[in-house]
Amino acid sequence: MDDIKCCTERITKGYCSKDVDNIDIWFLNIIPDMLQSLMDKKMGVPKEIYDNYENIENGI
Repeated sequence: MDDIKCCTERITKGYCSKDVDNIDIWFLNIIPDMLQSLMDKKMGVPKEIYDNYENIENGI
C-alpha cells in the first residue's frame, strides 16, 4: 500500500515522502558524479551563449 502512495505522490508532486527522507543519500551519491562529469567534459556553458557573452563584453 505504501508503494501506491509513493507512486501517487510522484505522479502529482514529482517526488514522494521516501525521496525526501533519503535526499541526503541521493545527493551525496549523484551530485559529485555529475560535477565530475561536467569537469571532465568541460560542458558548463553552450558555445553559442559564451560567444554571445564575449560579444556583449567587447561592446559588439
